[in-house]
Amino acid sequence: MKYLLECMGIIRAVAESNNIDFVKYMNKCYSDEIYINNISSLNNEHSLEWKRVKDPDFIRIITVSLEDIFHGKVCDVIVQRKIRDINKQIPEIEEATYQVIIEPGYVDGKTFRFIEAGHKDPVNIPADLVVTIRTEPHRLYERSGSNLIYIAKISLQHALDGLPVQIPLIDGRTEEFYPNDIINPHTEFIIDQAGLPDPTNNGIRGRLIVKFDIDFPDYKLGREPVE
Repeated sequence: MKYLLECMGIIRAVAESNNIDFVKYMNKCYSDEIYINNISSLNNEHSLEWKRVKDPDFIRIITVSLEDIFHGKVCDVIVQRKIRDINKQIPEIEEATYQVIIEPGYVDGKTFRFIEAGHKDPVNIPADLVVTIRTEPHRLYERSGSNLIYIAKISLQHALDGLPVQIPLIDGRTEEFYPNDIINPHTEFIIDQAGLPDPTNNGIRGRLIVKFDIDFPDYKLGREPVE
């Protein structure tokens, strides 16, 4: 017991010299996050086996555009972490850059894990850095897997006349849709190989699904609107 108390005193001194809250640390011990495995007898002396616990992941979110997802992009994530040395009072600050390679067609919420990139101290195992990508809402398209959905807004007259509709593509080109009939709210136009690359299918691109939002007037055709 005396040896155990001496060990605890040493641990407390080390913790306090590294600005670690000893009471909080010991609370972890008794909540099974960090604990003493056993005290065994070896050569008539007590040996203390201590289990280190890994700090919880820390999360970074990077925001990218739909065009970034289409073309692919490399992002640098800069992280600063504290390095605590048992022989030093003040921790060192270390800066590291982690490269996130976003392949064309990656899904929203894709994560990248960098092992033990967190703060380093003699007590715990450094946390992992987890980077998550988030896609910004796009002004033209909605995403559905590797497919894109585009809503073309046209007037009722345009729909009744069956006039061509200009469809913008994500790669910057434009395609013209020539309807064979009147365009109604249920009309859809499919353009193959005009969506996003599918990384699970050799990068083959999905489809662009064109739907129509027809602007119906608030008055009967042929009459002037009522003021």
